[in-house]
Amino acid sequence: MSLINASLWHKEIKAVSIPDERRQWLLGAPRLVQAFKAALGEVVMQKLQYTYAKPFVDEAVVLGLGPEKAHIRQVLIGSQSGHPLCYGRVIIPHTTYEAHKEAFSNLGRQFIGDSLLHNNQEVARQAFEFACFDANSDYVSAFFTFNPDSRINEPLWPARRSIFLWDDAPLLITEFLLPYLARVPYL
Repeated sequence: MSLINASLWHKEIKAVSIPDERRQWLLGAPRLVQAFKAALGEVVMQKLQYTYAKPFVDEAVVLGLGPEKAHIRQVLIGSQSGHPLCYGRVIIPHTTYEAHKEAFSNLGRQFIGDSLLHNNQEVARQAFEFACFDANSDYVSAFFTFNPDSRINEPLWPARRSIFLWDDAPLLITEFLLPYLARVPYL
């Protein structure tokens, strides 16, 4: 488990140094996949990992977890032409997983927001938190664990996260915006 400092996350985006060309993506798109599709057409998801492991400390803290493990889903969202747009981490506490086991088991390669969360009356999204991580952070290291040949050479990794409550059972989604988005105008 990593020692990522939870104080790196801020409720106000102005408290975080985020490159302007990606700031609008973090602020203006409550549903990133839909915004990507509007700007680029179809997008694809590559499932990097689905595991049962200890989340990073700041993830456990914000979810109110102790030292227990959680279900962790890591994905890469990219354009049809192969440009990576977003690295995502979903942390699902075991109690949340058990409460909605069938839905999570059938998720497969589908986008979790489109499939289970955004059109579900039983799900409420909490406010975003924002951060910007350097290339040496544990989050970025986790990304490169699954993409060792990636040509992403980015000093700063802007991110946002929010908790979704599904029948009061929490899960955390964190989205890291990748450099190619600087070339894509936000619609």
